[in-house]
Order: sequence, then structure tokens, then C-alpha cells
Amino acid sequence: MSSVLNVLTSSFPAGTLFHARVRVAYSLPIFFLLVLLRNSDDLLIGMSLILIFTGSVLFQQLVQMLVARRTGGEVNEILLWPLGTLARMHLGFRMKSRVVTWFSTPLTYMLVCMLIFPFIYRSFDVFNLIDIAALPISQYTMQSFSQLGQEFLALTFFVNFWLMMINILPALPLAAGRITEELLLGNFNSVTVNRVVYGITTFTGFLFLLTGVAFSHVWVALFGTVLVCWTLYEKIRLLETSPTKDESELFLGYDFSAGYTSLERSREEHAPQPPRPGVLARWRARRRSHQQRKADARRRAAQEQIDSLLQKVSESGLSSLSASEHKQLKQASQYLRPEKQK
Repeated sequence: MSSVLNVLTSSFPAGTLFHARVRVAYSLPIFFLLVLLRNSDDLLIGMSLILIFTGSVLFQQLVQMLVARRTGGEVNEILLWPLGTLARMHLGFRMKSRVVTWFSTPLTYMLVCMLIFPFIYRSFDVFNLIDIAALPISQYTMQSFSQLGQEFLALTFFVNFWLMMINILPALPLAAGRITEELLLGNFNSVTVNRVVYGITTFTGFLFLLTGVAFSHVWVALFGTVLVCWTLYEKIRLLETSPTKDESELFLGYDFSAGYTSLERSREEHAPQPPRPGVLARWRARRRSHQQRKADARRRAAQEQIDSLLQKVSESGLSSLSASEHKQLKQASQYLRPEKQK
């Protein structure tokens, strides 16, 4: 079933962009076809929307790539899909750098709107520019080049405004959803975080789906459907990739995969148990354990990044590293140095 739902992100290669692989989801051409069908009365409007959407998401991804590299991260792959872009990247180790990288997505769309607005606010009503039920223009007037340019900018404002609004929703895989995930991971374990963010995404998707059906708005309903399907696919993928015990390792209810320790533990269960620690002591123990797991995960990520960069140096020399990779190597080394000096 997951392979069927994977149609949302199944993709084909489309070259590279500043050393990052670019892929296009098969669902994106279908989305573009729907845009053309919805604007069949004036195909030039539909083609303009496709051009604006593609240019806007590529520009946003360039800004995010720059921010990621400036904060110690690296973007390895870009996926263009109906909700914008999905990027496979290694983010910096600091929480601030990770949040800033994700926040750059809605901020970029907002800056584009702010740059365009002074050129069009006199010719278009503000409510028409942000009305999701209708485009700012139904067709180009073709009266003059200046009027044509303003109408094109109005469409650009409309597309970027709604891309910004989409990405401030706290749902995955949108930017605000990623920020929510990063903030929660700083205080809770991954299982709890997944349950919360997937619950928020499912609720948001069903809310938009029902709203779109109730008000007969195709794009709102389609957006909600995409969120629900994406969440369902991710949950199935996690279930398929999660480790499970092989039944051959179980015998008479005992797990012998690690020797006979499980049988010994079952005998110890009947032995007198020591007094249970107090609530405060248990909370402190859980807190220390959680902080230790976070520190171990960050050290592993830093070590993997160092190993990858050192392998590149051994193959192509130190000059093959970019400025951002030099910065990553320095940050990762500084992060591990205190641990190595102990």
C-alpha cells in the first residue's frame, strides 16, 4: 500500500542546482495539468501560473540552500512537488540554525510579496490579491506592456502569498511543521514527537478537506487530501522500517536472541524488589537519560559528517572542500573536541 501512496513523492531526475541534485515528482506534471484545465478559458493564465510557481519555489530553495550552508548545513537533493519543494539536507547542530533554515521558506515568499506590493496596490484591491476563491485576474487585458506587467506581478503576488500561508501551517512536511518538530525534539523523545506532529498534520488535512468539500473549492480539498495521504504514507513507511522481533527467536515466551539473560530476568522478577524511587528522582533519571540520548545522537551525526568530509579530502584533496564544507568540518570538530579531551 505504501508504494501506491508513494506516488506523491516518486520522482525523476532533472539535473543539478548549485551542486544539489534536483528531482521532479511525477505528481507535479499532473498538478500543472489541473492548473491548465482550471484555466482552460485563457491558457496563457494557466501557463503563467505554472511559470510563477516553478520560479518561486526554485528561488525559495536557493535561499534555503544559502541559509543552510551559512549555518553549517548542506542541501543534497531538492524535490519539486505540488506543495513547493522538499529538500534532503544535513542541518547545523545548533537548534537556532535548524529553525532559521526552515523559517527561511515562508520568509522568502513574504519578501517576494513585499517587493511586489508597491507596484500593484494602486491597480488591484488587496482582498482580490489574497482571495483564494478566485485569481486576481481572469485573463490578460493586452492593452499595454505596463498593464500586462502589473497583471503578471499580481499573479506572482497571489502565488507567493498562498505559498507563504501554506508554509506557516504547523503540519508536515511544511516549514512550520518542521519547526514544530525541531522544537518538540528538544524536549520529548522521537516517538512522542512523531505522534504529535502526525496528529496535527492529519487534523489539518481533514480540516482543509472538509472545508473544500463544504464550500466546493477544489484546491482547498486537494491540499487537504495531499496532507492526509502524505501522513498516511509516512506512518506506513515507519511501520515497515521499524525493527521487529523474529518469531524464530522466541521460544515458550522467552527471547533467546541475546542468550539466556531473558530467562534469568524472568526468575529475578519473583525476587524481592528494592523500594521504588520517588517522583522527583524518577523525573531526574528520565531527564538525564533523555539528555544523554540527545547528546549521543548529536555526536554520532557530527562523527558521520566528519567521516564523510575526510573521505572526500582523501579522494580529492583539501581543495575539493567548499567554504560551507570547511565550516561544517570545523563546527563538527569543535563539537567533538571536548568529548575527546576527556
